[in-house]
Amino acid sequence: NYDGGYAYPFFLMDVNAQSWQDLYLTHYEKFLSEYKFEGVYFDCVSVYAYQSPKGEFSYRVFSVRDFIQRIYVLQRKLNPESWSFAHCGSAICDFNVLFSDIMLTGEHYRAECMKYRYYLEFLTLEEFRIQNCTEFGPLRMFLPQFRGSKTKAPDIAVHTMGMVMLHNQYLYPSFIEKNVIEACRNRYYSFYDHGGNNRFVPYWQAGAVSSGNPAVPCSAFVNDSGKMLIFLNSTAKAQQFTIPAELTGEIQVYDPLTDQTTKCKPGETVAIEPYMMKMALAGSPASWQNIR
Repeated sequence: NYDGGYAYPFFLMDVNAQSWQDLYLTHYEKFLSEYKFEGVYFDCVSVYAYQSPKGEFSYRVFSVRDFIQRIYVLQRKLNPESWSFAHCGSAICDFNVLFSDIMLTGEHYRAECMKYRYYLEFLTLEEFRIQNCTEFGPLRMFLPQFRGSKTKAPDIAVHTMGMVMLHNQYLYPSFIEKNVIEACRNRYYSFYDHGGNNRFVPYWQAGAVSSGNPAVPCSAFVNDSGKMLIFLNSTAKAQQFTIPAELTGEIQVYDPLTDQTTKCKPGETVAIEPYMMKMALAGSPASWQNIR
């Protein structure tokens, strides 16, 4: 565990000690048997440096792996449908990849979020993807770290949601303007529910949907009802993108910055503000009906 300076005590432990693991698992089993939670959240799960009484440092890599595995297996045994939720910062290559259902990242950008307004002011898209996303393993959730007036700023929420949706992540909606998040989420949920065979086509893979502008990457959510596209301006300048010509049917473009939806045609050019995101729906109009 870690000593976070909280008012209540934390217990420092050496996971290399089998007796400590056994003690923890005994109480963990009793706790979950009594309260039957649908999931458990583990904070700051990673491999930390251990200092012996002699001042020697080491990393308990395999002990941590075995401990996390034992926790995961016991939880599945007690309730196969429960979730293991691990907050791991930027340590995406740790054992949580094997022994969790959701991994939470993003808190490691706290200092940068205090200094900058948008993630792409201090990260490239590739850096963000490498540090926070993967094509295998658990679902990824992203935690914003803005403070003060930034938590109420719609443009920051639009940019953050654009980064998250472009990479098929979930958002932990803390320290962020909620109305923008709900408006984008509701459109995604409604689209998802209107068609089967849902799949994600990311901007970085072959066969990705083209926006006609390399500065505006596009990822697509696809199902039997059509496509929902995410366009993100990755630059500090206003840009334009083109509605893909291969799309058919009625196309709706939603701007979460203005909360306005407009109808467009294939091949039509759309303006997009610096670092902002827009969503486009091609397919069943019912997917976005009756949404705020």
